[in-house]
Amino acid sequence: MQLIDVVRGLAQALHLPELRPDADGSGAFRVHGIPVLLLPRPEGEQAFVARARLGSLQGADAASLLPQLMVANFFADGVGGAALSLDARGDVYLTQHFSEACAGFAHVLASLERFAAQARRCRDLLPAPASLPLLEGHA
Repeated sequence: MQLIDVVRGLAQALHLPELRPDADGSGAFRVHGIPVLLLPRPEGEQAFVARARLGSLQGADAASLLPQLMVANFFADGVGGAALSLDARGDVYLTQHFSEACAGFAHVLASLERFAAQARRCRDLLPAPASLPLLEGHA
């Protein structure tokens, strides 16, 4: 299933008329107050990525939070599920790769529901985030 079809399907299934795919097929929406981006993979890869910024470790007790995040990251949704990452600034992300060859929309929707639930659980481990704006150009 191509990303543009996923974004259109989500808009319909979740009653989000403002969710429209960009020219590259990408889209963005919020779930549990968490911005989720759906991004295409580079040309030639038949896949797309769901990515959510959950918060930041800046100003937090990283020494106590990192073990909790590592436990939360341990195959929470099985092999090939979502994975937590930490960038150089201390921002925490949840990312999941989807093959366009995977089953139909129902499978993708169920996977995104698990992604959203895991994002919420992991975000709740972090200090209360500041406002997390969506990237410009996304609904």
